[in-house]
Amino acid sequence: MTEDNNKIPLPGQPEPTPDFLKADEWFSQDVTPYRLDFAKAYEAPRYTLSWDGIPFAPLGGIHAITGQAGNGKTMTLAQFMAAILCGEYGNLSYELTDYIPHPRVLYIDTEMEEANTIAVKNRVMSLCGRPINEKNPDFTVIMLREVPETQDANGKKVPSSVNRWRMTLKAIWDFKPTAVFIDGLLDVVADFNDNKECQEIIYKCMQVASFYKISVWCIVHQNPGGEKLVGHLGSFLER
Repeated sequence: MTEDNNKIPLPGQPEPTPDFLKADEWFSQDVTPYRLDFAKAYEAPRYTLSWDGIPFAPLGGIHAITGQAGNGKTMTLAQFMAAILCGEYGNLSYELTDYIPHPRVLYIDTEMEEANTIAVKNRVMSLCGRPINEKNPDFTVIMLREVPETQDANGKKVPSSVNRWRMTLKAIWDFKPTAVFIDGLLDVVADFNDNKECQEIIYKCMQVASFYKISVWCIVHQNPGGEKLVGHLGSFLER
């Protein structure tokens, strides 16, 4: 048996590239930019909220709210938003008063009709003790239920779900929130059982949270009669 058959390099020759998993085209990848810097000091997470003194929802993280239809998901959101905007609500407290003394909340509704979205806005304003009909520089609501499909410059159809996601990104860029609540993450994907699409959107949410150093809340329904989040999108979000 020759050294070539053994794939044992002769002295001074480079080590051969392994044959396995060639189709993955992995060997030329550079992992250096992703190595952990051991000299970097540990910094404790900066949590946005606490409940009875127990902190949760760090900046740079994505968080899920789920439940059956009509079981209070949106009311829970309203209490979280009120606590962030006003410093506290009930047993909830905003934890970043020294770091971000004037937080900003972005609420993105993808599924409700306008009257219900207005009701959510009114509820948050009432919980904060603010007039319900006045604009607030620290609280913005975007309604994306009626976003249509469009065509790109080449005449290719752009689904409404893609347009909703693009508008979500633009709203985050424009408003620069401390926390964004996406009420209806299912509506920014065309198929919540498409593995590739769902995995990509969850990773993008994670990247958005890390890049902007914000708290990203994703609201996803449970399957009817169960506790598991809907579709592959819900599975990826849970993991």
